Amino acid sequence: EDGFDHDAGLSEALNESPGLGRIPLVDFPKGSRPGTFFHELLEHLDFQRVWQPETLHLVQRTMDRFGIDRSFAGVVRKTLAATVETSLADGLRLFVVGRKQRLDEMEFHIPVSGAPQPLSPDKLAAVFKEHQSSAVEPSYPDHLKHLGFRKMEGYLKGFIDLIFEHQGRYYVVDYKSNHLGDDYDAYQRERLKPAMAHGDYYLQYHLYLLALHRMLSLRKRHYDCDKHIGGVYYLFIKGMEPRRGPANGVFYDRPSKAMINALSELFTDANATSRNLSP
Repeated sequence: EDGFDHDAGLSEALNESPGLGRIPLVDFPKGSRPGTFFHELLEHLDFQRVWQPETLHLVQRTMDRFGIDRSFAGVVRKTLAATVETSLADGLRLFVVGRKQRLDEMEFHIPVSGAPQPLSPDKLAAVFKEHQSSAVEPSYPDHLKHLGFRKMEGYLKGFIDLIFEHQGRYYVVDYKSNHLGDDYDAYQRERLKPAMAHGDYYLQYHLYLLALHRMLSLRKRHYDCDKHIGGVYYLFIKGMEPRRGPANGVFYDRPSKAMINALSELFTDANATSRNLSP
């Protein structure tokens, strides 16, 4: 409706011990609106002040705008805290990312009309097959061949939930509020792959990284993809729990430089992109 990504809504209840298996928010409403609610909260949340009173006020104000009962405010804040305090890799947490290190809901336009030939599912599939990451299911390139669009020209428009910088590298983050099950085990790393494939999130994040790659190539001196692109995190916030770390609710990939370059060439030549990219 408004260009933003909408996920399935939330539903579960707080349980302090992940060993018991249940995830938070059992009674929370489901649907696209609660999913948008969480995206908006995370967009405006100061990660480093998640336990400060201002965060509870943010939660309550946002609940009022979305028509959500304030009785859920405490468990919602604990969900936000789990999201930013869970280790993503090597001690990296969103909690360490300050306001000056992040860019929320970046809108981008990627031109495809300047490509030597119109974009097609077969061409996408060929690029994914040749440069496929080990994080992507082996059968996914064949799935791309059956996408329901004809040869395409024009622009692709999207929004990236979060881009952040950490120790000189830039990362893409997408928040997912999909309900994969009532227990933490449903959000183990290997169990995220069906959701990634079913929602075409694999394709989605490659487009996000392409947009980031092109923006950095225009704005950062001495930009090098291998040096400056840190990768992408898909955070299934329902299943994230600090004591479980990146093994739960965290999908990560870092496509190769060859993949990003091949994808860029597929869409259009670099000069056309430099004139038309609108971050």
